[in-house]
Amino acid sequence: MTSLLLALCNLEINAHQRVFLSDWEQSTLNFQASNNASYTTVNNPSQDAVNSSSQVGKFVSTAYQWDFLSLNLSEEIDFENYPVYKLKVRTSAVGTIMMKFEDGPSGSYVARYATPSNTNQWEELTFDFSGIANGNYGKMIITFDYTSTTAGVEWYLDDFVKAKQNVDTTRPTQPQSLSVTKTSSKSVSLQWNASSDNVGVIGYVIYKNNTEVGRSNTTSFEVSQLNANSNYTFTVSAYDLVGNESGKSNTVNATTQNMGNGNFITSVSLQKTSMNLYDDLEVDIQLNARYSDPYNPNNIKTDMVLITPSGKELVVPCFYYSGVSRNSLWKGRFTPQETGQYQLVVDVEKTQNSQRSGVYTFTVNNSYNDGFLHTNEASFYNLKFDSDRKFRGIGENFAWEARLDLGDDQTFTYDYFFQQMKSKNANFIRTWMCPWNLPLEWKKTDFGRYTDGNETYNLSAIARMDWMLDQASQNGIYIMLTLDYHGALLEEPDYWGGNNYWWDHNYYSGNGGPISDHKAFFTNESAKQLYKNRLRYIIARWGYHTNIGAIELFNEVDNLIRDENFNANDIEAWHNEMSTYLKSIDPYNHIVTTSITGAEINNMFHQPNLDLIQSHPYGPVEGVISAIQTLTDRYNKPYVAGEFADDWVAPTSQTMADYQKSFHRGLWTALFQPTPILPMTWWWEDFTYEGFNDELTSVSAYSDIMLNAMNDQEQTLTITGNDNIDKMGVKAGDKLFVYFYNKSTTTRSPNMTISGVDNELYYVTSFNTTTGIMQNEASVLGSNRQLVIGLQNLQAGKDIAYIIQKGSYYLSQSNQRKQFLEQADQLKIYPNPSTGIINLEKPEDYHHLTIYTALGREVLSVDLDSAREKISLSDQEKGVYLLKFFDVNGNATVKKVLLNK
Repeated sequence: MTSLLLALCNLEINAHQRVFLSDWEQSTLNFQASNNASYTTVNNPSQDAVNSSSQVGKFVSTAYQWDFLSLNLSEEIDFENYPVYKLKVRTSAVGTIMMKFEDGPSGSYVARYATPSNTNQWEELTFDFSGIANGNYGKMIITFDYTSTTAGVEWYLDDFVKAKQNVDTTRPTQPQSLSVTKTSSKSVSLQWNASSDNVGVIGYVIYKNNTEVGRSNTTSFEVSQLNANSNYTFTVSAYDLVGNESGKSNTVNATTQNMGNGNFITSVSLQKTSMNLYDDLEVDIQLNARYSDPYNPNNIKTDMVLITPSGKELVVPCFYYSGVSRNSLWKGRFTPQETGQYQLVVDVEKTQNSQRSGVYTFTVNNSYNDGFLHTNEASFYNLKFDSDRKFRGIGENFAWEARLDLGDDQTFTYDYFFQQMKSKNANFIRTWMCPWNLPLEWKKTDFGRYTDGNETYNLSAIARMDWMLDQASQNGIYIMLTLDYHGALLEEPDYWGGNNYWWDHNYYSGNGGPISDHKAFFTNESAKQLYKNRLRYIIARWGYHTNIGAIELFNEVDNLIRDENFNANDIEAWHNEMSTYLKSIDPYNHIVTTSITGAEINNMFHQPNLDLIQSHPYGPVEGVISAIQTLTDRYNKPYVAGEFADDWVAPTSQTMADYQKSFHRGLWTALFQPTPILPMTWWWEDFTYEGFNDELTSVSAYSDIMLNAMNDQEQTLTITGNDNIDKMGVKAGDKLFVYFYNKSTTTRSPNMTISGVDNELYYVTSFNTTTGIMQNEASVLGSNRQLVIGLQNLQAGKDIAYIIQKGSYYLSQSNQRKQFLEQADQLKIYPNPSTGIINLEKPEDYHHLTIYTALGREVLSVDLDSAREKISLSDQEKGVYLLKFFDVNGNATVKKVLLNK
């Protein structure tokens, strides 16, 4: 492919800004047409101002979907200097074109899309690969019949060029005529005139008192969570694709309304007034308010407003539970993230009036609970709980329970599968909301498990969701909750002959919804408001639950572009708007993500409120590793392989061994990459039947050791040696974790060199990746900041992991700690609760004690010389105290004492 990369025609213009690759006159690339499609050079059928060339390329499609031209490549693609590809086209039928570079590093590919705006006239399309790293790719593919199977569509092509990225420094014009259109006691609605830009305005930034409070891709926005009877100033700016921001609009002032003198609240009842940190509080709110739709916050909105012990104000959405207009029960659910005394009021807001309840108080005591999961900005190897404890997700997809009408194995329910995962020491699953599983927003359900209904939100789905989260809590399983999947918006059957659920969708006008065109889902204001209502209901009813580990807006949303020509910009803007809204109403700051198969949608993952990058890299394991490294570097965010397997086609008896090998290697190689959730297989039923879930047990055991060593300063190890051995490693805390895989066809015993170590004695413990058995191997002295590890008889297609540390073998250290913890049964602390004096009876190995308050402040540190000791806390305030006992090896265990005076 020398012609493409070195520009065969050597026609360079605009000081190397554009390089011609093919003009179908002086130069023509050796494209090959797929299937029975035809490709020739012909006379230009219509010369015009866009294209006056004499000769052009002509491609005619067949009835086969995804007809394409392919071009073999042989040299590195220079995306860094020439990221933009342009192609003039003329077509007899408008459809999306995909330009893809495939067979890249570790089997990866990159793709971009463009759609002509008219038929039978020339226009220039742009495919922008900015931000993609240079790489060697095997093929370029240009797919013309990307979203249809229409035969005989003619595509004329000309002036194929690659170009430098034009650095756009032009700022959009200032938004004009900013005005206030509506105020309430807690919100202000704004509207303004659109800005313009030389390339295009992407969205608007809304400022409250000179601080950004939100973004909008339309010319209106509601600023919420404001205080009643308060003054605010607002301005708006515009921004374009590359982030150029306009000057700010005119400033408007707004005063929120008083809470009003409504008489809606009959009673407010807190189910408890004292609770532990990260436990949940439920509040019953009885209303006599009139409403027409309790699920529409523009009709009636109920919130709890809390003042935390630190003085922070939280707004927690409440949800309609039961009853009718003038006599309804609402509930608020809340999980506290601070200790101390809280103040709580209930706000009810209607179109014409509002009311605030009296003040209620409750107290939160410290606990050993961990709280909610969040991304860890300091290290992409793990997530962190509110408690600061680290977490690494290990598990599988469980997208849905058994579909009764399809004859699925009815064993596969949430309780069964959660118990399966728990028994393998797994802790994470990914599950869907869709027409046949947790169909919250589907009146017509599928496959028999759920009941159809006319309610706004499906009652059988609500009940199952409540139950499912309870099961997750009992089994220690954290959930990535996927709110939608691409099939919900498709009109035509897909590859599998189904998944075209648009005609059953609640938003479809034929079912009483606001839109007839499925593509308007992402742009229509009424449709977007319905979706926001749904997000609000989810946060109000289930947001309190700490086992919701992440919220995924869409499964494989890029399939909508591929299959039915949805607009990428619309999808990108929708994700920005919905993720921003979700963050604005979620007091717990849940992790938010969305997923693609692999084809990125513009720069969507740059959006600030999408916390995780997620794609689904089926195929060689190397593709998973490439995705982790490439996308993490590109977006500076953690990446998760939300689905993966040897293939996206179900395994058979002939291929099952390949799937197990892929499963094993995918988990183990990802352990040594900066991903906080290990790749999750899609084939949960097959793998359960075959016993493959046992792979999770050994991975989890090794991961726990690694996780306990992590200190947010993880480093990738440099390991050299035999090229037939894949090698990777991570330094975590004071330990080195390394992994080797023999990819050759013969047994090998090479030496491997780890660089960047200290010139000290290291102890090497092996870890069998299949059985989880550890064995002390050798002590090795570092020299010249290198450590040489000898692999002994590593069989073809097999792998091994090691734990390497100074001072002692990890296995010996592990046994010491096990013995230390077993002695904890001999430890006696009394009286407990105590009024000031604590008596201790302890094992001989417990030689030191440090005492902390529940908030972590050290109050006493003392050596323990006798089997019986007396400790005084008489000078301390009442409350919970943590007693941390140590042995001479640094092992520690913690006990809790309650001090009452």
